[in-house]
Amino acid sequence: MNESLLSAKKILQAHNSKTGLKPSLVNRSPGRVEVMGRHLDYMVEKVVTFSTEQAIWLSFAPNNSGRITAYSEQWGPTSCISITLDKIRSDSFNLRGYTSKEKMIYAILRIFFEDYNVIPSGGDIYIDSDIPTAAGVSSSAAYGCALVELCNQIMLNGKLSRMTVAKIEQKAEHLCGSNVGLLDQIGCLEGREGHVIRFDPHTGEIKLIPWPKDIGAAVLFTGCPRKLGETCYGDRRIESENALHITRKYLGQDDLLLRNITDDNAVMLNPDLTPMHIRRYRHLRSEILRVSSFWKWLKDDYYRTEGECDRDKFANMVFASHLSITNDYEVGHISNSIAVQAASKIDKNLGAALMGAGCGGSNVGFFKKNEEDSLEQKAAEWLSSYCEHIGSVERIPIQEPLVLVTSPSNGLETFHV
Repeated sequence: MNESLLSAKKILQAHNSKTGLKPSLVNRSPGRVEVMGRHLDYMVEKVVTFSTEQAIWLSFAPNNSGRITAYSEQWGPTSCISITLDKIRSDSFNLRGYTSKEKMIYAILRIFFEDYNVIPSGGDIYIDSDIPTAAGVSSSAAYGCALVELCNQIMLNGKLSRMTVAKIEQKAEHLCGSNVGLLDQIGCLEGREGHVIRFDPHTGEIKLIPWPKDIGAAVLFTGCPRKLGETCYGDRRIESENALHITRKYLGQDDLLLRNITDDNAVMLNPDLTPMHIRRYRHLRSEILRVSSFWKWLKDDYYRTEGECDRDKFANMVFASHLSITNDYEVGHISNSIAVQAASKIDKNLGAALMGAGCGGSNVGFFKKNEEDSLEQKAAEWLSSYCEHIGSVERIPIQEPLVLVTSPSNGLETFHV
């Protein structure tokens, strides 16, 4: 029995022990690692990501109670939330006054009611997770995708495509106040073990290619959690969209994509672009080029007949991405910079960069695997070095930092009982 099936069995047992009910299905919904393409998805530009080994596990037991009750030991004092299904049908439906966990369930159920005219009769949900929350590894998208796929399975017999599931989750995030793109959902849904994903939001195209077997990944949670709505994410999105709008007007091309601009120097001469707009534009354009170079590097590495592609080039692209998102996009945080600096001290490191919205959260670090040192040892060294340096900064971090070793894994999986 593989690890996913073993974990599903444990969730079934925990659910039964908690509620006395027998679940009918289990969803495994992983987080995602942002490899390259930081803050490009909502600009409809290509991104590179992969699904993590770490995941949210959600089991469901149907009943006719007219309520959805969700349990999780990890929610602390609010380990149980209850959703009244009659409210989903109400003409005065709104999300005011609910917790973020409640909002997501209500929003998804409302979307299914409005768009597909379906609503469950009731049921119990049990949730377990080894994805840290508010850390930049898409715990919110993993939670939302697990819930959307649950509704897809129990009310529509699984007929919705993965892209439709992703867009429903995105719509729910928007209803809950987070104006996200589609990177996180695709990273949670479309993964394949040992592969990375390139997603093009403009065309919807998804491509996968094997990840180099000699490169390991670790995610370091800085101990500085952030909620998307409390960061400058929304401001940066508006600034970027304004920069593109000004550029389109200047060049006389209303539908121009950033990827199709051929003369950056000409764009920089636009007097309507402020220094701030130029910085945002510079990050977006340079990151687009890095995605293209990075994907070519991955293909060259996979199809090589002997030797290996230059690992220093890999590391340089990762570090350049971090510098760009920090200096030109200005979503960095001192904890993210210290984490990158700490990774650079580790032998065989291949670069590190902040993930997600920035402003704390997590960094991803890449390391060359070898027989002498395990990836777990390198990750532990990274955490130790980070804690040593961050300890000198007053009031940071506010939570215990941690590090997770991960690798490209399968996207969302459903197990029927």
